[in-house]
Amino acid sequence: MAHERNCIVCGKQYRYCPKCAQYSNMEKWHIEYCCEQCKNTYSTINKYMFNHIDKSTAKMLLEGNGISNNSDILPKWKEVIDGILKVEEKKTTKKEAVKKPISKRNTRKKKDIVNEN
Repeated sequence: MAHERNCIVCGKQYRYCPKCAQYSNMEKWHIEYCCEQCKNTYSTINKYMFNHIDKSTAKMLLEGNGISNNSDILPKWKEVIDGILKVEEKKTTKKEAVKKPISKRNTRKKKDIVNEN
């Protein structure tokens, strides 16, 4: 008997039962995700949130997975995805490097002190 399930990423309802013969050809990840896109999206968000990948890599993976700012995603994930996909404005002014004054070092060589006793 297939159970009605809700995808943990997009909230879509779907039917899947890991014990039923009619679903035996489907992967076990269907327990939580309705499709591979949602599974990959969750995986990318998880890796990003635990600092396994950086923001640019996460953005590349999400865009490659077909996720955009207008995708149907649950609000709790939408906020994270929007933060990843947010276009960062490049600063038009460059900070001038502040050079610290170099202190004058004692350049005289120390003389060897020799005891002649």
